[in-house]
Amino acid sequence: MDLTKLIREVYESPDEEKREENGKVIGTEISTGNLSLLAIIEALGSKLTSTDVQDRVIAMSLLGHIFSSLKSDFLSSTELTFVVDFLCDRLKDQHLVIPKVILSILPIIKSINLPNGSVSKLLRQIFQEANVQSHTQRHRRSFFLIIQHLLRKNLPEMTELGSDFVMSFLQAMDGEKDPRNLLILFDFIPTILSNFPLGPFIEDFFEVLSCYFPIDFNPTAGSDVISRENLSESLHLCLSQTNQFAEQLIPLALGKLDSSVLEAKFDSLTLLRLCCERSYTAEDLNPHLGAIWHSMRREIFMGGNEEVEKLSNLFISSVFKRLSENDKILDAAVKMVFSGKRKSLIYSKNRQEIFVC
Repeated sequence: MDLTKLIREVYESPDEEKREENGKVIGTEISTGNLSLLAIIEALGSKLTSTDVQDRVIAMSLLGHIFSSLKSDFLSSTELTFVVDFLCDRLKDQHLVIPKVILSILPIIKSINLPNGSVSKLLRQIFQEANVQSHTQRHRRSFFLIIQHLLRKNLPEMTELGSDFVMSFLQAMDGEKDPRNLLILFDFIPTILSNFPLGPFIEDFFEVLSCYFPIDFNPTAGSDVISRENLSESLHLCLSQTNQFAEQLIPLALGKLDSSVLEAKFDSLTLLRLCCERSYTAEDLNPHLGAIWHSMRREIFMGGNEEVEKLSNLFISSVFKRLSENDKILDAAVKMVFSGKRKSLIYSKNRQEIFVC
């Protein structure tokens, strides 16, 4: 194979598909032992260090396609150590080059022989050098896919980053609006909430998530890949993952019940019930019981919508089931409820449920 010719073709053609095609050809040659990865990088050396930014962009693009064509078990630990150091160095390059480096990192972190310490080294460098939200949807998506994969496959090493990771991740996510990217984010955020110390970033994390609640999304005609329901359900799982959000979430959700938009009411009641079922304790609910009952009484007796009334009843039932864990709080709540509308309520202490009739 004429490597010089292939590289020349890549630079002569503005077509990204041609670069991908040639990247696969070179990747096959590497896989069969006819070429070494080091030889490729050396052949691209003048382009990788060129003063012309576009030369460096094309070189990194080609390398990304080469990495993507290699099997996950092909590169050895020694080779991967070299590649990781190389990519960390490339992340210091100009703004236009960084997206191609991120695309190159995605296949590398899936390598089976990735040495210990590589994950934290790559992430720290990405967070330090790449302003994620300044890049295109495709490249932001690649970064979020990197995080998603690492949380699934390298969680122990990820958690060693501690609250530093939480802070950097929030900065990278903040302002994301693309629904395709949001689905990826909402998929792995529960893992972060359950495995990383949120520390001083609890309020920041909640603020970043709560700006999406309730979901306001209308898919384009003919698009069935992403729906409002998908996004809403995924966001609810994030917000209900931890009781550390309770202090801010309960007032926010109750406030949304004042909306004239029924979907906002449905989402608020569904989320509140999910929080009770998944993460809240009686102690979390106790400071808000007055506000909860005030809102539920209004929706049930004066709301005028059957679905809202049904969801309100389900939420109240989940509240009392959770309150049953603390007799003192439960008794106080029962007295509060039965101090008014006495004839319209049926309460079953054995089942810890309250019904409105």
